[in-house]
Amino acid sequence: MNNLANKTTFWSFLTQTRIRIPRIQRDYAQGRKGKENLRERFLRSIADALSGKSPQLQLDFVYGSSDGEGNFAPLDGQQRLTTLWLLHWYFAYRLNCHGLLGDDNTVEVIKNVLLRFTYETRESSKQFIQKMVSDGLKIKRYEGEIISDAIMRQSWMFTSWRQDPTVQSMLRMLSGESNDSIDGIEEVFGKEPDSMILTYWEKLRSDTGTCPIIFYQLDIDNLGQSDDLYVKMNGRGKPLTDFENFKADLIKYLEDNKWSDLLDAKNGYPILMDTKWTDFFWRYRKDEIPFDDIYFGFINRYLLSVLMRTFPDLENSQEGTIKRKIYDYLYSFIEAKSKRALYTDVGFGIYQDFFKLFGGLDEAKKVLDEFLTIMNNISNASSSMRIDSQINSPYYQDKVFTPVYVESGVKDYYSLTQPQMIAFWAMCHYFARTSDINQINNWMRIVWNSCDFNEEMRSKQSIISCIKELALCIKDPTNPYKSLSNMDPINDSELKKMNWDTAFGEHIREEKVKVVKMFEGLYTGSIKAFSGRSWEEVIRSVEKHEYLSGTIRCLLLNADGSYDWSYFDSKFNHLITYDDLGDVATRNYLIHDFERIRKDYWYPGNEINNKKHWKVILSDVNIANVLHNWLIATPLDDVQLEQHCVNVNKGYVYSMIIGSTLLRDAADKRGVYLARSWACGGKDVLIHHQASYPYVVLYEYRNWLLNQLQNVISLHNPNNWLSCKAYNGKDVWFDYNGGKYLWTAEGKIKRAESENEYRIDEKSIADAASFQAFLITLPA
Repeated sequence: MNNLANKTTFWSFLTQTRIRIPRIQRDYAQGRKGKENLRERFLRSIADALSGKSPQLQLDFVYGSSDGEGNFAPLDGQQRLTTLWLLHWYFAYRLNCHGLLGDDNTVEVIKNVLLRFTYETRESSKQFIQKMVSDGLKIKRYEGEIISDAIMRQSWMFTSWRQDPTVQSMLRMLSGESNDSIDGIEEVFGKEPDSMILTYWEKLRSDTGTCPIIFYQLDIDNLGQSDDLYVKMNGRGKPLTDFENFKADLIKYLEDNKWSDLLDAKNGYPILMDTKWTDFFWRYRKDEIPFDDIYFGFINRYLLSVLMRTFPDLENSQEGTIKRKIYDYLYSFIEAKSKRALYTDVGFGIYQDFFKLFGGLDEAKKVLDEFLTIMNNISNASSSMRIDSQINSPYYQDKVFTPVYVESGVKDYYSLTQPQMIAFWAMCHYFARTSDINQINNWMRIVWNSCDFNEEMRSKQSIISCIKELALCIKDPTNPYKSLSNMDPINDSELKKMNWDTAFGEHIREEKVKVVKMFEGLYTGSIKAFSGRSWEEVIRSVEKHEYLSGTIRCLLLNADGSYDWSYFDSKFNHLITYDDLGDVATRNYLIHDFERIRKDYWYPGNEINNKKHWKVILSDVNIANVLHNWLIATPLDDVQLEQHCVNVNKGYVYSMIIGSTLLRDAADKRGVYLARSWACGGKDVLIHHQASYPYVVLYEYRNWLLNQLQNVISLHNPNNWLSCKAYNGKDVWFDYNGGKYLWTAEGKIKRAESENEYRIDEKSIADAASFQAFLITLPA
């Protein structure tokens, strides 16, 4: 360390050295809210020194590093230097407004000196200071207007600069807090006559012997090689965010690679990240979401989407490889905050590794070029309107997907579902090509229809596959309908490689069928509500049915599984007749597919599960013939359903489920009523085997026996039984000859020795004869 400190004045030091507040430094803090007392004391001591009320003010040491090229990076003293710069600017402004600063040449000299001070922590801070000198010295003020308000209304004052903490603090230091404290430069010196301001100005520009304010500048050798020292010093103030550190490292990366177009003063990353792009993110801010989080999250999600579309084998890449480490790091930005990786743990090195994956600097630059285009286009598109409604899911309005975050009723705004990540990629894919939002709603509709299906989108690999295949099938997202209608899976060599038997393939087939129909123009069917509307309007309207949510193939597929619009009207009329697809709809459906109860659960009493379950059923191409027969058939009401069961005589279980009120009664009890089935002693048993719910048991001979033996045995809870004598019957307790017994749904009878103990020996009861034989063995 050089122990010889340089005694100097601010003006003298600035004329000889350029002061650069480095990127790693914190924001200007003396102008923050809550620092009123500090500002008041400091400005009062400056005023007393300038007026001669107190002796020369010595501001102690300003530590920093000189690079040998005339640049000085302060490590300690940043706050004092910034306040002194604002003081000099204010005096120069006051004098210039009244022609007292000097002739044009003198003014230009003074401007050039003031421009030797700058902030590099944020591009917005840097640009603000430059404008304050180039245009700010000639601001015209209204009568009674404070200087900060005058600056704020200037045409060169970007909206985003108002969010810059350094800019906010500078404006507050100039005009104060508008409270009882005299804590602003203008509040302290604003009432001084111009002649006194001129005197103060001359004093500030005098040598160290007569200048009222001096400090000691001290160089620390090799400080520029020790960034950790900056971090330690900054620990006294507000710590830098991950995004601020990333941004500084990114700009350095661009500089190191000499990408001059990306560093352009007007259209490059440094200026756009702190101005135009910040304005975009600010429009979608939420008070409870840290601003830097949504900005940084957006960037990393974009990089994740690039990685996914470029390397479809990511999910299978070996653990511990560079590719997998990058993938896991970026993927954490769509997971819960608790899983999010920290930039401080990986540094910019992981981004350098990301760019290396693309095989060279030219390819890496293409990624940065694309992101610049996307951000400019989406910023332009959002400048006059919010685009939420254009990109959000048409079917789940309670789950708001904005360009920057998600609201889904979950407090953790960081996490995205698989469909939401695909939608994020789709948004970027669109804006990489245009800022015209004329077609984005059509594009996003196809995307949501193809991916917003929870049963199909449950893995990371499903995101990767869907992104790849959407880009392959719809080559031009800015004209998606034309692109989809021209899609030719038979002759297109790339499309022929796709597995069209997947759920995604079926979605794309359906979208193409609907688009072709949209091109026909006006709807010509028999549904009066659709009269005079276009086919596109009709299709969009039907898609919004709560049980369809974009997938309407149940209205289009015929019994052979082919798309056929001739049944559309009758199927839709029948579907809406069922209203909420509750008990009646379920029983009507089971007429055509009774065997399905042996495979699936049914939850029509529970609203959430009901919708989800029906959406799965209605989109299942494997049961197209059943859905077709069900929807073309005239819906039967309760009486007709019961009569149907009598006429077809399909047996006890069939009649109980379809013809009786079992489903409705059970739903009224708990909202859950039917489950898988198996054979028990050669007889049909249907039982819900989740212990937290009531059970439905249909065991023909057991129910018959219980009815026949009413006068022989005594049921413990006869009131729990419904009219069909089959509900809530997993555990049937009865008394016989003074003994307590349990008859299970599996057909076993156990004798209770006490309330909670049973005899080990059990008997299987399958018919009346075996039950009678069992009764004989019981003690009298």
